[in-house]
Amino acid sequence: EGVDVLAPNLPLDVALLDGAITRSEEGSFSQIYYQALRDNASEDTGYRLKRVFQLDESHNGTEVQPIESALYYQQENIEYLITVDWMRRSPEDAYLPEFQASLDNLYREVAIFEPSIAFRWDPYSWRMDYEALSKIRISEAGVAGPRIVVYQLR
Repeated sequence: EGVDVLAPNLPLDVALLDGAITRSEEGSFSQIYYQALRDNASEDTGYRLKRVFQLDESHNGTEVQPIESALYYQQENIEYLITVDWMRRSPEDAYLPEFQASLDNLYREVAIFEPSIAFRWDPYSWRMDYEALSKIRISEAGVAGPRIVVYQLR
């Protein structure tokens, strides 16, 4: 969740990288980039990522379609879901109760990352959350940012 903005930086599956290298134009930036990722990839770990903006939405260009149930992800054989609370920054962005119920039924929470200093989401970088920023002390340990929840398929 949070595609290309908040998405986690996870190692990619080597078969996925090999396919991307093969499909890239010889000597192109894409091929060089994928090859660099492949050179540093472990043979026994890696993930196939399905990046989404919000778990209960499907985007096709500018068209947004609701995903009514987490069954969609189960049928896609997606073992882990990662949610970021910045993607639900207001009550209007909350998951529909039916979607949340299906998520709770089909997946279980396996990790929750709570920031010690919660920053509110704002798409405008110049409107920094100064209230949260003022709580950060260089001499004190702390993590600032959103709340992240990792779900695993039951």
